Amino acid sequence: MGQTSTARTSHSVECRHCGKEFDLLAATWCGCGVRVDRPSKVCPYCMQCICLHPDYDNEALWNNAPRYLREHGFDRLFYLYL
Repeated sequence: MGQTSTARTSHSVECRHCGKEFDLLAATWCGCGVRVDRPSKVCPYCMQCICLHPDYDNEALWNNAPRYLREHGFDRLFYLYL
């Protein structure tokens, strides 16, 4: 029997800087250097990442990423990306 694929190819989020919706999986990883250990993604509209968000260092606001996001480089997911 074949397995049904549950892979998702997109994950829409709202940019906290400009308010526009973008695909987290298609966005580029930031290179700002603020969080080398846990970079965020860059909004393709305003070109901002969320590494400087005041809650970004709060571990309580991070969850394990779903499997489809782990397959795209996310081990944990910041609450703004839910």
